[in-house]
Amino acid sequence: MMDRIAKRLLQQGPFEYAEADLPTVTILEARIADVGRDQNVITYSRLVSGVEFNIPGLNGNKGFYIEPRDWIGLHRRIIGSMLADISARSYLHAGFIAGALVIRSEEFEPSDIFFDWMYELKALPSLDRSAILEFWTDQVREAHAWYRAHAVSRFPDVEWTNG
Repeated sequence: MMDRIAKRLLQQGPFEYAEADLPTVTILEARIADVGRDQNVITYSRLVSGVEFNIPGLNGNKGFYIEPRDWIGLHRRIIGSMLADISARSYLHAGFIAGALVIRSEEFEPSDIFFDWMYELKALPSLDRSAILEFWTDQVREAHAWYRAHAVSRFPDVEWTNG
């Protein structure tokens, strides 16, 4: 039986930039899986370091790199879209949000946008600091346990109900 979070995730996809550049999503997802198996987390900057993005209609249809020190709103939307896709598939197939392993280097936790999204999905009961820390700790623990037990680096695609 599908829970309410899974239903909401299925209604939100497909995620625009993720659908447009599946090879890059695969690279990012493998990096998340690797740190998960190592019982670790990864910064946003390390996640995208050296990764070429190829999104039709952007940058004159040429590949480009996202330099964290030069991020603009579009870069955040691209990475957010790809992390949303990865997180939705990880939740739908394994019951955890893989994006919880991606953190800001300054605060050593995911972005406020991540927590706002979890709250919107009703995965997070409130934006209270204690609720955020409890939720995030649970997700990291679940991700580490799952990746330690599985060799999978990419979750299967899903059939979105919105797309």
